[in-house]
Amino acid sequence: MVVNVKNGTDLPDFGFRVHSVSIKQFKGIEELDIEFPLPEIMGDPDTFAIGSSNGIGKTTILEAITLGLFLFRFGDQVISKMFLEERPSGIMDLARLLIRSNSRKSEIGITIESNRKLDRIEFVISENGIEKRKKSDLRTASRKNGSGKMGLDKTTCSRFIDSWLGFSPDPVVFPQTLYFHSYRKIKEGQLRLDTFAPTTDIPEEGTGLLIEKEYASFFKSVVTHALIAKGNVFENIDVTESEMLLNQLNVFVKEYANGAINKLRSMKDGSMEIQISPSTGFSSFPFDGLSSGQKEIISTLFLIWDSTRRQPGVVLIDEPELHLNPEWAIKLVWILNKIAPKNQYILSTHSEDVFGSVRRDHRLLLTKVN
Repeated sequence: MVVNVKNGTDLPDFGFRVHSVSIKQFKGIEELDIEFPLPEIMGDPDTFAIGSSNGIGKTTILEAITLGLFLFRFGDQVISKMFLEERPSGIMDLARLLIRSNSRKSEIGITIESNRKLDRIEFVISENGIEKRKKSDLRTASRKNGSGKMGLDKTTCSRFIDSWLGFSPDPVVFPQTLYFHSYRKIKEGQLRLDTFAPTTDIPEEGTGLLIEKEYASFFKSVVTHALIAKGNVFENIDVTESEMLLNQLNVFVKEYANGAINKLRSMKDGSMEIQISPSTGFSSFPFDGLSSGQKEIISTLFLIWDSTRRQPGVVLIDEPELHLNPEWAIKLVWILNKIAPKNQYILSTHSEDVFGSVRRDHRLLLTKVN
């Protein structure tokens, strides 16, 4: 299926979403075109599931979409930084990592719906970097309506590459886009005060409270900052905002851990540890003491809610069933659409339960073609 669209086409207002993607010679995919259908009526879940056996390319599809959305958001600024300046440790040639074997270039096209308009960005990856063949007009419009900051610094770019390729356990988070890769986890250990700092300069990141540093867990930084801000020690942070964040976080903590996060424990080395107070009244214990499944579902739901509550967008999740028991995995799609119903969700999964929880015309089963 080849997608042909005219820029500026009027559409129903389903917000910011991916209409279609075309991929050629990217990683393990030779050629693939996918269109993501709109919900039949307003209010229906905008969820699409991709299933396959291992090695077919469902993760590659999410990576291609994430890269396209990153280019849409930050534009030409990303080209030299990604391929010439910022590379993850141990990776000397990103082009060789991304371009399919025996090919000289990869081609990716993303058709995006935003502000009731349809537009397309196309780019080529080669050993020289990224060359855009078609520039999106929606990016200019998004600057005018304030839907995204266009600035890109080295830290943002480096964090994107590390998370996008799975070198960092944190998800990819930038305005109106989240990508949860299959290597994700909540990094164990305490947070030091020098791993984050308060700011009001990046409201598109959700809380608008953090400048992320290299060793800070994204989820733990957001939570720790909210707990500190609740104490009214920052003159430029709204205490009401922090209380709202913690209230919503504790909805998830209550549901999946039967407790609440209200305090930090100060450690001898100057670091801080997030504490959970059980509803039973027993002594508090560290957040790291939860199971991997509890940490996964609490952090994922909270970050999706927080990062898209002002500006709904696209949420991509590779293996949403990761670390979850069957009961939680089956309910996950329903929960996502309950807490943040205006987002578009694109999932890749091995789970028949997750795949089957999405309506038939909004799912795709990939098979290998010799």
